[in-house]
Amino acid sequence: PHPGLQAKLLQVLQDGHFSRLGGEADISVDARVIAASNRNLEIAVRECTFRADLFYRLNVVTIELPPLRERREEIPFLTDFFLERYAREYGRDPKPLPAELRDALSSYDWPGNIRELENLVKRVVVLDAAAPAIGELRTRMADARRPAPIAVPITDLQRFLAGETDRVSLKRVGREAAQRAEAKLIAKVLEETRWNRKEAAEILQISYKALLYKMKDAGLANAP
Repeated sequence: PHPGLQAKLLQVLQDGHFSRLGGEADISVDARVIAASNRNLEIAVRECTFRADLFYRLNVVTIELPPLRERREEIPFLTDFFLERYAREYGRDPKPLPAELRDALSSYDWPGNIRELENLVKRVVVLDAAAPAIGELRTRMADARRPAPIAVPITDLQRFLAGETDRVSLKRVGREAAQRAEAKLIAKVLEETRWNRKEAAEILQISYKALLYKMKDAGLANAP
């Protein structure tokens, strides 16, 4: 959120009261706050885009919810839940999904998480479109298998070899080479694990949060 809104929220959490726009009296607040984010707030604090004092005020109990692709065993239950929900909402007879579609649902990586699954099941119910959904998922999976491009910045060594500078730092060249090798290794492991970040972190023997941070440095943060 905007820095100004962060400051206002922090004040409410600390003081327990706020005033309406144009109001003259303070209003007391006695509430418990549940906050959710699809960003890594620890990284946001380091980048100074999220207030550290607000983060520590909110960070009493943390529940990390893995993406849907890392809990595939829940996909059949969620699918049936949304099928029944939208069949009831739109007055349709719930039809069993073809086995081929269920297999595709369980194989797809769901970058949009539960909301993406919900929207697809809703479309199947409303339009009676099981067959088109299978084709749609196959197309998405084929697109997701294409390797994500890795940003390759111009290095000091390249500038030196191109004659753009007459000096070059050996330490920096080594660091840049290590970073490029690390980025390639991370991309390869992610591809082999079908972008299961937790599994990739275990293979690379680093923490989940460290992997996310390194993925961002390597330009892989927005990959599938």
